[in-house]
Amino acid sequence: MVGSCGQSGTVLCVDDDEHTLLLLAEHLDEVGLDPVTTSDPEEAVERAREPDVECVVSDYAMPEWSGMDLLEAVRQYRPNVPFVLFTGHGSESLASEALGAGATDYVLKDGENAYVQLRERVGRVVGEARAERTRRRYTKLLAESEEVVVVLSPDGVIEDVSDSVERVLGYRADTVTDTHFESYVHPDDVESVRERLERLLTDGGVSERLEFRVRHAGDRWITVETWAKDLVDDPDVDGVVTYLRDVTERADREAWVRALVENSMDVTSVVDPDGTVQYTGGSSVSVLGYESDELVGRRVQDFVHEDDLGRLESVVKLVGSPGTVAGPETYRFRGPDGEWRWVESVVSNPETDAVDGLVANTRDVGDRVERERALRRVESIVESMHDAAWTVDEDLRITYANRRLRERMGVSIEDIVGRQVDDPDLMIASEGQMDRYESMLRAVVDGEAGSRREQFTISLPRGDREIEIQASAISGADSRDAGPAPLRVGGAVCVSRDVTDRVETERRLERQNERLELLNHIVRHDIHNDMTIISGWLSLLREDVDPEVAERFEDVVRASEHVMELLQGVGEALSVVGTDSELSVKPTPLAAALQSEIGRVRDVHPEATVDVRGEVPTVDVLANEMLASVFRNLLVNAVTHARTDEPTVVVDTAVTDETATVTVTDEGPGLSEALTEALNDPDQLVAEASGVGVGLYLVETLVTAYDGDIEVRERDEGEGTVFRVSFRRADAPEAEGETGDE
Repeated sequence: MVGSCGQSGTVLCVDDDEHTLLLLAEHLDEVGLDPVTTSDPEEAVERAREPDVECVVSDYAMPEWSGMDLLEAVRQYRPNVPFVLFTGHGSESLASEALGAGATDYVLKDGENAYVQLRERVGRVVGEARAERTRRRYTKLLAESEEVVVVLSPDGVIEDVSDSVERVLGYRADTVTDTHFESYVHPDDVESVRERLERLLTDGGVSERLEFRVRHAGDRWITVETWAKDLVDDPDVDGVVTYLRDVTERADREAWVRALVENSMDVTSVVDPDGTVQYTGGSSVSVLGYESDELVGRRVQDFVHEDDLGRLESVVKLVGSPGTVAGPETYRFRGPDGEWRWVESVVSNPETDAVDGLVANTRDVGDRVERERALRRVESIVESMHDAAWTVDEDLRITYANRRLRERMGVSIEDIVGRQVDDPDLMIASEGQMDRYESMLRAVVDGEAGSRREQFTISLPRGDREIEIQASAISGADSRDAGPAPLRVGGAVCVSRDVTDRVETERRLERQNERLELLNHIVRHDIHNDMTIISGWLSLLREDVDPEVAERFEDVVRASEHVMELLQGVGEALSVVGTDSELSVKPTPLAAALQSEIGRVRDVHPEATVDVRGEVPTVDVLANEMLASVFRNLLVNAVTHARTDEPTVVVDTAVTDETATVTVTDEGPGLSEALTEALNDPDQLVAEASGVGVGLYLVETLVTAYDGDIEVRERDEGEGTVFRVSFRRADAPEAEGETGDE
């Protein structure tokens, strides 16, 4: 029993009897305790304040102080030190009073084996006090620790937990006890934690370290690192002791570094000095074509082109000592398909023991190599092009001139580069136009315009020539500059082309258009007015015509009507052909245009039957006000060129989500092969059949301008021709935004 107190400890013995003190000292010394004796209560109080005193043994009845007085004085300084009353005046009331005042134990002097009893009691209370101090010390350490100690039952119920759980996880210890550990584990991690606990209970010993996520009381997930020990068979523990530490910051940092490496556009590799790959992370698939595990353990030399291997090995030699960096070096790397990929590596030898090898950062530079090749090709093309080309800086100094310009100027590249554009010896523009040339360049260089194109006249030995100069701004970041403020590239690139022939052609076409406008005026006004008078007189004379010449008279009437129709078609054709720009389109009602022309044909040609199959769709198509001309020419052509006196023209319509289609079927002789082939050639159309050709050309031209489609074929049954025209619906999705102004 006495041995339970462990190593020697100081016991303060207080009694007014020296013999008693001597006996106390002898008995306590026998069991390894260190007795200190005194008969002075005040000295006893001072000595009891010393931290090496582990127990106080005091007589109850002393001359100046009683044992209860000493107990009260000691408790002011040492509230937890064991205090044993050793008295010869014992009673139950005294024992109750002493224990109630804070005494640890009570032993009678006159009892049998009193000193043996006292020795055992002191040994026990000293041992218990030491155990309590140890418990408090460890409790405080655990409470202040960065770790949480959890005791789990074999089925995962929390039986005990250190107070540090509140600081680390935000829970009070009493709210966590008797709950299941898995209720705090992230659902995705429960299985791995359960397997680890089961394996520990099966194999025993200490588990490996494991990281997983647990729910913090603040309703967030934190990452913890744990290890556990199976103490189920230890009667003092009877559970699995688990040590848990918050490593969220470290895990986040590791995840950040891992994400930085794995999601990098580059490849980060750790390589032995002999070239063996230890680790590869990042975009290894996109850059090199291999998964990381396909490269680990293999030598870099096995993938590098033999012509580039020497240069790469030279770079590696430059990083022989820690803290050195070499590169970048561009070389070819063989992909899994056997194709060579251009890559660039920077090799470093880190000053850290955390990385055992050389670190290589590799990126794909295939696009850059191709751009450099393309640049060389462009330079070659620019040098050999027929047009003159040159560049100027922001001060309008020439920075480059191709071969064509140098030949025109009769100078070398050295003679022209660096000269101002207004140098009179360069003759880029005539003297009278130089100010306009400089103004054009200045507007582009200063950013007022992205590009400008103007025409100039220059005087050459072979005569004046018209040239067109286009100047375009040069701007952007120089990709070679990796600093925070990339270098800006400014100036302009100019291309000069001899357009003398084109200018002459444009002038000739302008004169032709003027004549065409005159012809259009004559057709639409002069001839049309005369024919209107003729048609009017024919209508008045029709009732007075002699029956003998009535048939001939009707031939004249029909001829005049044909001329009027021909004049209308020619006028419309001239309007289309003579326009200076593309015809604009807009949503145009299909039914209104088609029905108006059907009504017109029925009025003018009552002998003809226009059979409209079904309802004409009320949809808008992409066309313009000349849409009616398409239907007029098709219907009139079908009636006037029919083989019978009472022809029938069939009109069919169809609608889809994208298009609206009108089909006109006649009973005529059909189109000749030559006329069918000439649909796209107005001159040949007119030559093949004057009225029909011009009308069909107008139809084809308008439908094409509307981005529609026209199909011409023979009838499946009987003689005649089928004209099928399709128009895009204005409400079709792809038609939105394509309409223009009239």
